[in-house]
Amino acid sequence: LFDQADKGMLFLDEVHRLGAKGQEKLFEYLDNGVISPLGETKAGHKVTVRLVFATTENVQSNFLQTFIRRIPVQVEIPGINERTQFERESLAKLFFLNQSRRIGKDIKLSKQVLSILTSQHYDSNVGQMKNYITLAVANALAKVNESSKNLLVDIGNLPNGVRMMPIAFVYA
Repeated sequence: LFDQADKGMLFLDEVHRLGAKGQEKLFEYLDNGVISPLGETKAGHKVTVRLVFATTENVQSNFLQTFIRRIPVQVEIPGINERTQFERESLAKLFFLNQSRRIGKDIKLSKQVLSILTSQHYDSNVGQMKNYITLAVANALAKVNESSKNLLVDIGNLPNGVRMMPIAFVYA
């Protein structure tokens, strides 16, 4: 992967799964820019790769301190449950827009759908909202005429688990 990414970027997702030995193997590259491919007996060779790591775990408790010190920039992105209502709505609208482009139809949303999707507590992260939206669009597509240019996504199209989740009601 390092050879393929030479002069570019390499994204390593779920890096928390990398054990202490794996982290130590990255040290040589992080310190010297040199890699030694598996099974190679001669000295390693130099590559120029910008590394980007992603993890959903706590950095301080899942990584060697010597590894953490070698990472010059760390950015923490809040989970979906920690985001503002505006951010949640923006994400939901983006996912519906992407679905609209994918299926070639304009999507009309009921206000209830947007309200339910943005007020949920998600066990997972942004991907869980995206999956709910994909399923809602698929459910709506199953009920519409193929020649229709528009697709209405209403509360009945949401996956059952989503519809059953409580939302807050205010009684006057």
